[in-house]
Amino acid sequence: MTLPFPVTFAHRVRQLPLGVLLVASLAGCPYIGGQTHKDNVAEDIVDADNDGVAAQDDCDDNDATAFPGNTELCDGVDNNCDNLIDEDFVDLYLDNDEDGFGDVATDRCNVTDTTSEIGGDCDDGEAARYPGNPEVCDALDNDCNTLVDDALPQLYVDRDRDGFGNTPIDDCTVAIPSSTQDGDCDDNNSNRFPGNLEICDEIDNDCNANTGNAGLATLVPQNGNPPRNLDTMSTAVNIIAGRTDRAEVRFCSGTFEMTFQFQNNTQPLLMSGLGRVELKPVSTSERVVYVEDSVLELNNLTVVDGNRTDGGGGLFCLDSTVTLNAVGFRNNTAPYGAALLADNCGLDGDQVTFDGNSSSAPGGVIAQVSLGSTVDWSSTLWTNNTAQRSFTISDSVVTLDNPTFEDDTPVAIYLTGNSTVTISSGNFSRHDGTDLQLADGPDLSISGETISCSTPSNTCIAR
Repeated sequence: MTLPFPVTFAHRVRQLPLGVLLVASLAGCPYIGGQTHKDNVAEDIVDADNDGVAAQDDCDDNDATAFPGNTELCDGVDNNCDNLIDEDFVDLYLDNDEDGFGDVATDRCNVTDTTSEIGGDCDDGEAARYPGNPEVCDALDNDCNTLVDDALPQLYVDRDRDGFGNTPIDDCTVAIPSSTQDGDCDDNNSNRFPGNLEICDEIDNDCNANTGNAGLATLVPQNGNPPRNLDTMSTAVNIIAGRTDRAEVRFCSGTFEMTFQFQNNTQPLLMSGLGRVELKPVSTSERVVYVEDSVLELNNLTVVDGNRTDGGGGLFCLDSTVTLNAVGFRNNTAPYGAALLADNCGLDGDQVTFDGNSSSAPGGVIAQVSLGSTVDWSSTLWTNNTAQRSFTISDSVVTLDNPTFEDDTPVAIYLTGNSTVTISSGNFSRHDGTDLQLADGPDLSISGETISCSTPSNTCIAR
């Protein structure tokens, strides 16, 4: 019988069951798929350590921690098959003194507090000895160069312990304070050394041989805080308020355009001039010093050019205590108290001078104290002042020892209210007006060794 077409293998395959066809189609595939290296290895490929890499591609098919691309571990195995073992780990040395250097090699995989990556320590039992350590004077080879106490910096005696010396020391075992810094200009004064802040204290603080310090104004606290120089170029008012410690403002020679306000300070404060010092206001219509609820002492200063339209052109004192020693008031202007105005203040001191101050107001006065003020001055001088009165005392008690009045004012001393003035050895010989006038009594002149004058509410005693 003749068939209509040839019978081929493909024709016979199409006649096979579907399951048989599926097995036949997968028989020639090298991989059968999966989620791991092992699953991705065909059944006929060798992977003895089951690390997912065929034996022909693995550097050690008996170690599952060694195969290409693995992370190198410190375990003595070539984990990433690059023919290098533990190549990412450095040699370690024992560092028993924990100075950062070791001397004996140890297991590079055992990192501890007593191991170091740096060798070369010459004494692993002494932390002060290792390569590169600065050599110090201690009879040890600190830098491990086999030399003891070599190349030491020159030391200098530092008696005042300010970090600088001036006397070289050759023996490094000398048990006295020392420094590697030379150039101290006074090794007995810790406030004098190169580079120190120059302040107004009449000494050479920075050792540059200049002690003038002209133009410096320094605030010196007494509470242990360091001194600081005030800004003498600013036009701002310097307000010193609420201090609970003693402090001093020192001025070196010069003219300072600086206005000061002292308020509510519980401890005495000082303003002192070192040399010839003039204080002027920061503007043409300002007083120089204002004091309220404070204790202030002024020494060796001249208050100049204060100008107010109310009172106290030079100094205004309110509810305070002010001591004036060698203080001058010059060319100050105001209707009342052109140089000084005080309400309820205690004023004492020595060598207070009033020169060239002026007040053009009716009844204008150069210095005025009132409202329970007390004054105790010695050796005051009043000269070249222009006003109706040189000194007005209102409801206050004043003691003047050896005053000299040379003003060409109508009245030298004017008393009003319940006031008392005691004058010892007063000199009014060059005063052309009335020496002492009581507001509710006759004009009186002091012209003898012992003269007393009184009214029901005013007392004048001249001795």
